[in-house]
Amino acid sequence: MAVLDFRQTSKRRESPNSTGRRWLIGLILLSGVLFILSEIARQPGAWRWLDRLADSPEEAPAGGIDNRLHAVPQDDLTLDSFVIGKPDSKEEETDRRKGYFPGVDTALLDSVKDNTFFSLADRECSLNLLDVLDKTDERKLRKASEGRVTYAQLFRQPAHYRGRLVTISGVVRRVHRIELPENKYDIRHYFKVLLYPKIIPPSPVIAYCLRLPNGFPLGMAVSEKVEFTGFFFKRCAYRAKDSLRTAPTILAKTLQWQKRPAVVEEPAVDGRKLILAVVAAALLALLTAWYVYIRTKPSHPALSDRPPNFDLLKDNGSTE
Repeated sequence: MAVLDFRQTSKRRESPNSTGRRWLIGLILLSGVLFILSEIARQPGAWRWLDRLADSPEEAPAGGIDNRLHAVPQDDLTLDSFVIGKPDSKEEETDRRKGYFPGVDTALLDSVKDNTFFSLADRECSLNLLDVLDKTDERKLRKASEGRVTYAQLFRQPAHYRGRLVTISGVVRRVHRIELPENKYDIRHYFKVLLYPKIIPPSPVIAYCLRLPNGFPLGMAVSEKVEFTGFFFKRCAYRAKDSLRTAPTILAKTLQWQKRPAVVEEPAVDGRKLILAVVAAALLALLTAWYVYIRTKPSHPALSDRPPNFDLLKDNGSTE
């Protein structure tokens, strides 16, 4: 005799409704988190890390360059020695003056010494170069430049670039106006500019500019991207916080600067606030998912997972 077997012989299968509810709850959670993150991403301060990537170094010449000023040992004979140089012939003088911008007195360049402070010995040569810059149109100077140079080129080859027009770019950190004593060129002042090219570790280039663009800031807290063309002068010594150091020094007429539009500074996004926002979004999504689950829960009771008890049927049959 065939008997129906109601006992459970396989694993219980989930109903399509319960699977759909789980997918719905997951989508609601994900939608809530994405909504909060999208609101945070709309804030400009959340993307400042992109600016740091954009300012990554373009060149790395500082590796292997030690710009500290080291003492050079000298004996007594060297200190007291005096050598009379042989004058150049007319052919040698003509060759030596080739490639220099018109008006540059190449004889004065011979008196400039690297790894020394800016001193009175450099005064006449620097004034000559500043006078040429003052009397020449800026576009003509840029056109005559030997091109863009790196920090390493100027630092390692000062004799080659001395008195020649070069172009360099970077970020200006400090600007100060310096008054000059009376001179025959009637140059009253210039601006000392500390420019940092994109190198690691940061090392400055010192520039002396006759003029600044309108609205260019002064002081110790400047941060402006510029480019300028000028005469390379020498590898000049200066006093740093840790020791005496040297830096390429350039004499320029002005700076090429694009003034940035005034914008309202947006605060950077705090990481703790970001975590709290994500947690709040998750809780909100959970509450929404719970509400959806309650509203979509089936009203009829689900069948029991246990097989029916046939022993009760046997007892009832025996009593009859």
